Amino acid sequence: MKAPTASSESASSYASLKALFEAQNEGALPGLSAIQTSLAECVQDNNETLELSSNIERRFGEIAEKAQAIGISSSELALELSASREQVQTMSNRAGEIAQALEGIQRISHQTNLLALNAAVEAASAGDAGAGFAVVASEVKTLSARTEDIVSSVSLLLQRLSESSRAAQKAIDRADEHGRSTSANLEDLNEAMQQTIEDNRDAVKKVARNNDRVFVNLAKLDHVVWKINTYLSVLRNKPVFKYVDYHNCRLGKWYYEGEGRQHFADTRSYGDLERPHALVHQGTKQAFGHLQEDGQLAELEAALELMEEGSRGVFAALDRILAERHPKE
Repeated sequence: MKAPTASSESASSYASLKALFEAQNEGALPGLSAIQTSLAECVQDNNETLELSSNIERRFGEIAEKAQAIGISSSELALELSASREQVQTMSNRAGEIAQALEGIQRISHQTNLLALNAAVEAASAGDAGAGFAVVASEVKTLSARTEDIVSSVSLLLQRLSESSRAAQKAIDRADEHGRSTSANLEDLNEAMQQTIEDNRDAVKKVARNNDRVFVNLAKLDHVVWKINTYLSVLRNKPVFKYVDYHNCRLGKWYYEGEGRQHFADTRSYGDLERPHALVHQGTKQAFGHLQEDGQLAELEAALELMEEGSRGVFAALDRILAERHPKE
């Protein structure tokens, strides 16, 4: 496409304007490329953050399960301690009953000892006739004494058993108190971890939502770079970049096989992006076909308008895709 030749002044103005637009478009490309690189790095960082958050959630879940298992064990231990307390109390009660029985035996032993003493006195009074009875009385007295000794020994053992029972009771009470405290702490810990997991999930959702915004804006930026290169080609009257179809440009790769397909293919409007994107490439291809041709200004303008029409559709489709991916709460 050649500049108009109405006058040298208009030709000079056209050349100056063309140089200005060319410089502006050419100057914008490095900045846009830098933004592209920065956004791509942000996406990579966000993906790594999402992976770390997923690992954190998994580990917290494992810890919560273990804490819950410990809590269950503590509860079971508390039940066993309660059963042991009852058994110790029962044993203590039985020891008390045995002590009472021993007291009865001891009273009988005292009475037997008194009877043996009286029998010995009566046998002595009877003289030779009471000699045999005196022997029996002596044996009864000896048996009574042994009974007293046995009762005393058993009473001492029962006393020690009672003391041990009380000590065991106190130990069980302390263990039960510690167990209940541990269960309460584990319950608090489990609630804290569950809350942390929920907070982490909310954070992951926000990072994922922002990441998707970056994905879409990166796709828009790739599209803008394509358009700037197209306009720069028109200003220079020759292609400044290699034309590829809409399947093989950056946006096309994003759409058909990259992050776009991975993150947005399940949205309702995802398929709406294909047609306007194809129009953009169709307009660029037609514009390239009219470069370096005289008298093709109208055709060139129509090609660029076709590209712009597709561009508007691309942006609208991308906005709908993002809105459907993350509807407003």
